[in-house]
Amino acid sequence: MSIARIIKKTIRRYYFSSLDYQPEQLSPAQIDTVVIYQPDAVGDAMSLFPVLRSLERSSIKRIVLVLSPRSVDVFKHFQPANMAVDIHVAPHRFELTNKKIKQIARQLRQRYGRPDLCIEGTRRNKTATAIFVGHLRARCNLGVNGSTMRCYSRLNQRAQALSDENTALPLVWTRLMEDFGFPTPASRNFEFLVTQETEQEMGTALSGVDRYAVLNLDGSDERRRFSTKKGLQIAEALHDSTGLPIFIVFGPGGETKANQIASRLDYVHTLHQPPSLQRTAGLVKHASLVVTPDTSVLHMASAFNIPVIAIYEIYRPHWRPLSDKYSIIDMKGPIEAMEIEQLRRELDNRFV
Repeated sequence: MSIARIIKKTIRRYYFSSLDYQPEQLSPAQIDTVVIYQPDAVGDAMSLFPVLRSLERSSIKRIVLVLSPRSVDVFKHFQPANMAVDIHVAPHRFELTNKKIKQIARQLRQRYGRPDLCIEGTRRNKTATAIFVGHLRARCNLGVNGSTMRCYSRLNQRAQALSDENTALPLVWTRLMEDFGFPTPASRNFEFLVTQETEQEMGTALSGVDRYAVLNLDGSDERRRFSTKKGLQIAEALHDSTGLPIFIVFGPGGETKANQIASRLDYVHTLHQPPSLQRTAGLVKHASLVVTPDTSVLHMASAFNIPVIAIYEIYRPHWRPLSDKYSIIDMKGPIEAMEIEQLRRELDNRFV
């Protein structure tokens, strides 16, 4: 290790120690207010639902969620009858400055007093999370980020071991809650709550369509995105193998590609309404099959137990499908390089 890295690690360790403190040894019965820190992506937020389902079955009185703008849609319809749920929107963790993190933690202290429990939901042992935890100063903290700060409960050890072994994240969060003494959640899976309004909207949009496939072509970065040309080939292979009509779902920036494919293949469709996570989840919920890169659409398929073919740039078991029926294509590089015959084999062997 270079001298520069040794110095950097020493400074970081000293700074973390200045934020650290001795936590209280609490049981769930002593906890009224829980802060969950999760200013991250949609999939990360969906993986946390076992935490909320466990808290929902406990006697706590308030959950305070610190979320990125994108992940608000995952939780905004979570409205348990027996407790308050407050959402505080923060910039995505990539955009959060240390100053802003301190400000958020202090605002929460001013509004709620000292929280009983903070659950650090990003799983990242970074300066940003240490700053949040250190300035919020909850009576106790839970997390699986590998931190050695003493303010974290040591009841996380079995969950941390699962995380280190790349166990699927909803199962890691389930173990963490159980080991702390909270009730076992009813669901140990990703979740996305589809509203009744969306269900009605999808019923109208899908009128006369009994079975269909959902195709998503875009992940969060270029290495996890398919081109229009490859998207056409995937749609053709999917229809050839299954005979199903196909609905393409897309996020910001994906509309032109989806419409180009739909205009060339009469069995490919898009919704006429503006894209949203709610509408995407509504389509996925009732699909017969989903084909998608590793992104939130994959976790929606898991949430609704829909058969899925998951195409990974690099396979990460943390994010494996949790559907009963699934197939994994691990490209170990940009997904655009996928051979269509590889997809055809998966479709013919597993899903036809």
